[in-house]
Amino acid sequence: MKLEKTMRLLNVIVPFILMTFTFSVSAEKKVDPCRSAWMEGGWGVRILLPGGDREELGSFEVEEFAEQIKQLDSISWVMLNVTQGACGSLYTAPHPVLEKHIHPAMAPTRDLLGEMIKELRKSDVKVLVYYASEGPAKVKKWTHHLEYTVQGSFENWDKYCATLEMTSKQAIAEKIIKYYSLKYGKNIDGWWFDHAGHADTKLFADAARAGNPNSVVSFNMGHTGQVARGAAEEDVAFGHPTQIVKQLPSWEGNASMIRTIENSQYVDGVLGHMFIPMQKGWWKHEPVFSTEQATDWTLRVVKAKGAYTWAVALGENADDMFGMADYQFAQLLEINKQIKRLRQ
Repeated sequence: MKLEKTMRLLNVIVPFILMTFTFSVSAEKKVDPCRSAWMEGGWGVRILLPGGDREELGSFEVEEFAEQIKQLDSISWVMLNVTQGACGSLYTAPHPVLEKHIHPAMAPTRDLLGEMIKELRKSDVKVLVYYASEGPAKVKKWTHHLEYTVQGSFENWDKYCATLEMTSKQAIAEKIIKYYSLKYGKNIDGWWFDHAGHADTKLFADAARAGNPNSVVSFNMGHTGQVARGAAEEDVAFGHPTQIVKQLPSWEGNASMIRTIENSQYVDGVLGHMFIPMQKGWWKHEPVFSTEQATDWTLRVVKAKGAYTWAVALGENADDMFGMADYQFAQLLEINKQIKRLRQ
């Protein structure tokens, strides 16, 4: 009798366990693919476009840079900038509201960002964009030297936010980030937010994905020199090296980031990513990597299925100021060659 009861109980429990397991496996298959999957084992470059209604922006030659990108035929993305680097008050594409309410020279009449995106799409290259999270607000302890070109913009921004009955962070998300996200739509594949201690990561991520729900986002929260998750909304580690005022980008201590990615391509749920300059500064100065070291670091991350972005200076001479600097470009060509060999 006891045996019969036990068998009846097993006949009930076992199918239930199997059904639960089957549902679990089925549910796992229905999970949406990670937004950052396309960046796995990939690499790209970042350059700094001039911003604001300035002569440098008006004379920038898109085709020269695009021709170099065509030669780097193993890269997956290029990172461009919406703001003039760390100057959140200058922009690389028109913005009628900012020009009308904040300062007429804040944004250009020429859509340089849009031209670059269009040209890169011809080479089937994806586009990430950089944004300085403080935007036009005076919240940093220091002032960018280009702020003088839009004097009074800090005060005008505060007044504008007051008329909207929004905080500065709300207005940046709703009126600036969302504007550009909707303008370029699916032609922007991701956003890298600098100085993200000044951001509202939820608002900024939602605004960045307004035009493309699949955009990856990354927030630099200041944990430099390590592969870390900057915010809950993040898809890709921001990958900032140890501050370059303390150590050169080529400092061997930054290789600990590579070892982290080699240990696991995803760290705390985000894709391991390194974003590092090839030269002493983020957008200019002399190179600091040997070609051997630059190639080794890139290949190690690519082999580990992480992601690698080189910040590359533009040429400073009249003949090459619109393309990547000669020395660094020669290094990138060698990296490109070795990665193509790796993928054969």
